[in-house]
Amino acid sequence: MKTKHFIVSFLVVLCHFSALQAAPQRSRYNFNHDWLLYVGDQAEAKQIKFNDSQWKAVNLPAAFNEDQAFAKDIKDL
Repeated sequence: MKTKHFIVSFLVVLCHFSALQAAPQRSRYNFNHDWLLYVGDQAEAKQIKFNDSQWKAVNLPAAFNEDQAFAKDIKDL
């Protein structure tokens, strides 16, 4: 009976410690910088050697219409 109690206690402790193992360290990536924005559609943009030098450099979060957002009064919309 003592052996059975010892084995059960050992298994409970073992399960408890296995649950407390540290989770693997998560990697965090910041991909909010160095984006380029162009409002519209350019079919050539899928090409590898596409020239995107005229596109606006933005950091995320960014609004595509931030330059025009308050250009008109709300009643004129």
